[in-house]
Amino acid sequence: MSGRRAGTKDVPTGSAPPWAVVSAEGADEVTGGGLDHVALPGLRERKLARTRAQLTEAADRLFASRGFAAVTVEDICAEVDVSPRTFFRYFHSKEDVVFDGIQPCLDQTLAALADRPASEDAYEALSQALVGVVANPGVERELLRVHLIVRSSPELTGPSLEHFRALQDELMQLMAVRLPGTATHSVARLLTAVAFAAFVATLDEWSDEPAEPLAPQLGRALSAVRDGVQGIVRLGDDAGDGAARQQVTPPGSRPEGRGAGGGRSGSGGRRGRSTATPAR
Repeated sequence: MSGRRAGTKDVPTGSAPPWAVVSAEGADEVTGGGLDHVALPGLRERKLARTRAQLTEAADRLFASRGFAAVTVEDICAEVDVSPRTFFRYFHSKEDVVFDGIQPCLDQTLAALADRPASEDAYEALSQALVGVVANPGVERELLRVHLIVRSSPELTGPSLEHFRALQDELMQLMAVRLPGTATHSVARLLTAVAFAAFVATLDEWSDEPAEPLAPQLGRALSAVRDGVQGIVRLGDDAGDGAARQQVTPPGSRPEGRGAGGGRSGSGGRRGRSTATPAR
């Protein structure tokens, strides 16, 4: 395993499911050494990291066999032979065990986008950032672990969406500064939403048969929607020219306030007012 340091040992996997985090080094791969509760030197710190990994492994194993809702904190503690008091030194809740490794992945994604060249196309920068992060074996393993648990646990759908919605909002802010035109936030939101839709669809399909690495599949999916993305980017340019403020009329319907001949049907309407709904 890459990033292995002398003096560390893998936690025995037992009957853990394939997505379980089973060692401190495995968690360390997620951030390249950035987790203070994993990558600290010294015997005490290594023991703390090992206990944390053991608790995560035990929880994953129980979630896989019983389902998230049927597992208690006491059940997890019994597997590792520690007290609930010890458990709560590491995690705030049972749910926290599931998402513990996700925040470093999200932080790494934000950092990757911020580090892309300023001259790079906004969508290309986001695509390269996402593909680069999931190419990390630790990130890939953590995404698979969390995705499989969440997919089999409906009660975790909401918390999972909250985590990724927060990331999407932060990525949108970084995307906005890369875009020209006056409608940068709405365009950035659309671009980020498209990229996320491709990411989630790819992750869902890949998790069924994760034989091939996730990164190449994600790269293909992001490239596949690029043509549509160019149209989204043009929305920002149109807004800058005033074209996006024109009234949008559904096919086959008459513009509001106009008769069959195209003239104004009445004198009370406001001239030039748009009825288009801005993209959110």
